[in-house]
Amino acid sequence: MAFSLAEICAQYPTSAGAYYWCFRLATPRSRVLLSWINGWLTIVGVWTITLSVTFGTAQILVAGVQIYIEEWVPTAWQTCKIIHSWCQRISWLISCHLDLIFVGIVLISSVLGITLDDYLHLIDVCSTKSCLSLYLLKCSL
Repeated sequence: MAFSLAEICAQYPTSAGAYYWCFRLATPRSRVLLSWINGWLTIVGVWTITLSVTFGTAQILVAGVQIYIEEWVPTAWQTCKIIHSWCQRISWLISCHLDLIFVGIVLISSVLGITLDDYLHLIDVCSTKSCLSLYLLKCSL
């Protein structure tokens, strides 16, 4: 099923991706729920990938330090502290207000996308432009 959905998304790309085609290919009774689940599983996958990349970066950093300081033997808590400080730096770059605005845009787009399927392409364009505008505004400050 995943390969079929990936092939359809590749042949007919949309800004919504897999959850759009999941909505289109599912039965009318279950399409909203399946599309919603698909979208949130995609978000959880992105979070998981981000955390694993952060963990891998911390491990590489620990290994690099061990090359130059051979007597240092890192413990698990030191690696976790490096991961925590790395995540802290990333979250410092993205302010809390931008996160709240992003969550608000996602919630509004989700509600409108679920209820107004005919206008889904317009909602995607507007939310993308809004997020890009907020990011550029944040970078300019």
